[in-house]
Amino acid sequence: MADVLMMSVETVRWHFKEIYEKLHVRCRTEAAVKFLGMRVPDSGSTEK
Repeated sequence: MADVLMMSVETVRWHFKEIYEKLHVRCRTEAAVKFLGMRVPDSGSTEK
């Protein structure tokens, strides 16, 4: 992604960190789930 945007890898990481903070998520998966309006199941959940 950094190459496509002609940025350093660290700059891209910084932007992702800022986005995650604003969305109150910790990773890309949580951000995608939040975007899709889905709930992340608990690790101990038995729901299917």
